[in-house]
Amino acid sequence: MAGSIGSAFAASVEVLLVARVVLGVAVGIASYTAPLYLSEMASENVRGKMISMYQLMVTLGIVLAFLSDTAFSYSGNWRAMLGVLALPAVILIILVVFLPNSPRWLAEKGRHIEAEEVLRMLRDTSEKARDELNEIRESLKLKQGGWALFKINRNVRRAVFLGMLLQAMQQFTGMNIIMYYAPRIFKMAGLPLLNSR
Repeated sequence: MAGSIGSAFAASVEVLLVARVVLGVAVGIASYTAPLYLSEMASENVRGKMISMYQLMVTLGIVLAFLSDTAFSYSGNWRAMLGVLALPAVILIILVVFLPNSPRWLAEKGRHIEAEEVLRMLRDTSEKARDELNEIRESLKLKQGGWALFKINRNVRRAVFLGMLLQAMQQFTGMNIIMYYAPRIFKMAGLPLLNSR
């Protein structure tokens, strides 16, 4: 929120750059923490769907940002274009207050009773909640293995390799290039957009 408000009210290029860096760091943190939180809260049978839905919503957000930017580009009001980013941030800040802590995080801090209470809210039965809490405890013990676990466990190496491969493949799709050149692409397609140079 500070980055978008700072961008909208920037009095100089330097202030605008600092505000954009703050905004970029905030987006980076959210891009890491949101799917992590979802994966820790979702049950095993819907976890993949939940993370896929998260990515779909990110893509939808990009489309909405382009539409919003297009609407503002006709008036030339770049301050409003950058300031409107504060609206989703305010909504997120308000709603995140009502979210429970992650059961994994609670267990990691030794707050096992609270972790079980959160799991009971999220799972069908108390038995499933207890079983999942036991799995979380076991995984936290394995976490202490760190690099040694990576070296000796083939499944861990495979999962890390696949994760890295997916990230690389995502970059190879050229999405960032398409996003950067989207105004020119739209203009070449015959859409009359302002500021598409």
